[in-house]
Amino acid sequence: MVSTYDARPDWMGPFTTLPRRAIKVGIIDHIFNEIMMQYSIGVSTEIYITHLNFSNVYVTFIKTEGPYMKDFMPDYQKSYDLVLMLFIRGEGLET
Repeated sequence: MVSTYDARPDWMGPFTTLPRRAIKVGIIDHIFNEIMMQYSIGVSTEIYITHLNFSNVYVTFIKTEGPYMKDFMPDYQKSYDLVLMLFIRGEGLET
């Protein structure tokens, strides 16, 4: 059974570096829309996965960047954002 893990705000948020065992899963090129921006810009988002604190809790980090991010958002800082936590429980909810 796989379920999303309880929200842990103290674990989530921007990180300046990734955990040592993080593995890059892929890159997605997409359009970045921000409500305060007049125009959309093209960016790329890198996706990483690793386990965090426990061997059965897996987390996904993303890092989004693009050549025009600083032009539209001068205070934008590159960071790794923890966006998803999965808890692998076993064969059932009680296991």
